[in-house]
Amino acid sequence: MNLIPIFEQKYPNLKAWLPHITLTLWIGLLLIATNGQQSLMAHDEGWYATQSRWMFETGDWITPKWWGEPVYDRTIGIHWAIAACYSLFGMTDGVARLPNLITCILATLLTYEIGLLLLNRRVAWLGAAILCLCSLWLQYGRMATQDVPLICLELLGIWALLKAEIYPKASWKWRLLAGSTVGIGFMIKSVMIVLPIAALFPYLIWQHRRHHHLTSPSLYVGVILGAIPAAVWFGLTYLYYGVAPFQAMIGKLFFLGSKQYASDGNIIYYFWNIPLNSFPWALFAIFGMTILWAQFRENQLRGNVKSPDLNQAESPSELGASNSQEEFDRRFTREQKWEQRTSVSILIFYPILLFVVLTSFSTRTAYYSLQLYPFIGLLAAVAIDWLAHRPQARVPQVITYLFGGLAAILLIAFATLGLGAIAISDDVRKHLVIVPILGIGWLTLPFLWHQYKSEYQKHLNHGSAIPFQSQWLSILLAVFLITPWLTFATAGLAGLWGNYSQDLKTYLQQPAIASILQAQPINFVTHNTIDGEIHKTWILLSFYTPHLGKDIKTVAELPPASYAWISPDVPITRRETSLGNIRGWQLIKVNSR
Repeated sequence: MNLIPIFEQKYPNLKAWLPHITLTLWIGLLLIATNGQQSLMAHDEGWYATQSRWMFETGDWITPKWWGEPVYDRTIGIHWAIAACYSLFGMTDGVARLPNLITCILATLLTYEIGLLLLNRRVAWLGAAILCLCSLWLQYGRMATQDVPLICLELLGIWALLKAEIYPKASWKWRLLAGSTVGIGFMIKSVMIVLPIAALFPYLIWQHRRHHHLTSPSLYVGVILGAIPAAVWFGLTYLYYGVAPFQAMIGKLFFLGSKQYASDGNIIYYFWNIPLNSFPWALFAIFGMTILWAQFRENQLRGNVKSPDLNQAESPSELGASNSQEEFDRRFTREQKWEQRTSVSILIFYPILLFVVLTSFSTRTAYYSLQLYPFIGLLAAVAIDWLAHRPQARVPQVITYLFGGLAAILLIAFATLGLGAIAISDDVRKHLVIVPILGIGWLTLPFLWHQYKSEYQKHLNHGSAIPFQSQWLSILLAVFLITPWLTFATAGLAGLWGNYSQDLKTYLQQPAIASILQAQPINFVTHNTIDGEIHKTWILLSFYTPHLGKDIKTVAELPPASYAWISPDVPITRRETSLGNIRGWQLIKVNSR
């Protein structure tokens, strides 16, 4: 018995809200799937969490500090968000990640909303669901960093611009919202907000004669309103510290853009890194981009730039036997149509231009490319939906066979490694738990496609005029999505990610160490220059030590009977007793005499 129509009749708004509910559960359950053992990554997660700690504990919400010294190497928006969560829920590593968890869910829903405007409900939901199945997106969705909150604001701005076109009477409100995201985004990650603005130029300029965004005063009023927090912060910073903070931030920008900065890769970095971190969806996204472009060119040649198949509110099969333009015009009002140029500008030109800008920037890291991932999800959904409704085509059949072959390889490797035929490390062995889930799920895809194709052939043989709807296709798509979802959920529940400093946090939880840390203020003894792994441990110890003392440069300055963490390059004397050691850092007690 299908309960959905019953619920829709009882709750009329269910159909409108069902995609949001299901997507929230889809990403939310993945974000909270852990074994209860989580710890921060030092760079940059631990850095933001620790600076936010001092902001919360000192009450100074203007100055980002490191052991009492102002550090103006970036804007302060993410610090405010984390510190606000500390004030509400207490200071833990889980609370530090809360802003990202919330914005990750919101970004997923905004991806759906953008897809709903540019494509159709089915493809929009599929695109948002695929976004959640990109490993890098899921990883940073549960980390205390700037990236996902920034992307959430970028998507909010794009969505607001699109809504301003659909609702011209209320367009000033939507443009106001779109403009405000610029200033707020600047507070999150400074000039990185300029990149998506530059990537929007094809839409803003090419389509200007239709939407008139750039000549709307409300857009610029929104920019001014959104910039108020930054202006207030800059003003107070100048009153306290003069021009030095601004020089530091500008210097950091040139440092990141310099050739001397040790970035993660050369100019081809994103060409392999993005497909790897979003496998297999980036490959589908490239195909989806070619589909949209081919449809756009075809409609241009026919003199029809209105919505193609994938831009209708329903698919061609759902329209019934008649798929003419007249039927489309009859079924849908002018407000429900969407200019195909908008889809091309947002779904093709925007990600391409953003990719070019990211590649041209000399600092290349995996998390910079996260801004592309919502569009990878939507474009991959375009391709999968297009392939799924062509049961007689050879390409989708070959794709299912490729996934089946990859699954067989994974299962053979699992059996070989699991039986001990090849010696592997314990770290590799604990990751084997996810292999059979992925392997078994993908192994069924060729069989499910064969069943779907056979069902479609029977439908053709009967010559029925009823639109073809296949249960096997639904099962195929469900398996295709649920398999990686279960894989990521299992990885989270098994503690395979999210616990980046397990050794340090486990060590600090030992009763002998924890009892001291909970009862005593702990000083830190460091030399002036600390970098590399020593600096990472310093960050983590600064966050996980409950009661912080002072940062001292020599052991001789420590008062009697006090405790301190000393860095690996600081020798101890007979005056101190070592109580423990983690990553070269020693916990010491200064003898009374």
